[in-house]
Amino acid sequence: MFHGRTVVVAGAGPGLGEEVARIVLREGGNAVLGARDEERVRAIARSLDPEGARTLALRCDIESAPDCEGLVAAALERFGRVDGLACVAARIDVHGSIETTAIDGWRAVIETNVIGTVQLLQAAIPALKQRGGAVVIVGSQSEVQPKPAPTFIAYGASKAAMHAAVIYMAGQLGPAGVRVNRVVPSTMWTPTLEGFASHMAKEQGCSLDDVKARFSADMPLGRMPTGAETAEAIAFLLSDRASAITGQALFVNSGEWMA
Repeated sequence: MFHGRTVVVAGAGPGLGEEVARIVLREGGNAVLGARDEERVRAIARSLDPEGARTLALRCDIESAPDCEGLVAAALERFGRVDGLACVAARIDVHGSIETTAIDGWRAVIETNVIGTVQLLQAAIPALKQRGGAVVIVGSQSEVQPKPAPTFIAYGASKAAMHAAVIYMAGQLGPAGVRVNRVVPSTMWTPTLEGFASHMAKEQGCSLDDVKARFSADMPLGRMPTGAETAEAIAFLLSDRASAITGQALFVNSGEWMA
């Protein structure tokens, strides 16, 4: 699927970004991992590729244009090509309603999830054009369905903005052979969510399974998708198996929301 190819993963923390990199390596590719926490992203790279033959990890805050440019430049210097870009990085820590979310909170979320994502894409596009590459941006079900997270108004709006941007970018970059798609997950079972759910269970005096059941109550499949399952969807859209797909959104949500 990725033999000899190089995929840049921005937001390569524990969970989804790490799982994308794992699949790229499993399928014969090179993975360039970027995240704000340099020590942690380097540790993830070592765990995936102890010899470091097919990984490169460095600090990248997508709010910083120099960081975005540096991530792509490092990929080109090390591996000579960039065939795919997975943008997993996002800010999700601003909560509230339209009445309670401060304007500074809105600005912070948009600065990362919209401006930062665009900066990363602008840095990668020249290299992607050389290879007829592919981009996958991670969206959020909160952009179309406020339930079960009604306080994510700023986050949901920022992801909806990128939904529109992907449609434009797919049209603009298609003639150069570059595909742009989104993967839109629901709540995913990842190490981060497991830690949060364990805390909830302890606070509420219930079992971890009870908390998981609450999260998946509206999912026809009866369970949350895992980070690994969502990563498989990202890998598919980055690969030549999706060579005729662009400008689309693939929902990975166990049927919680159906278009």
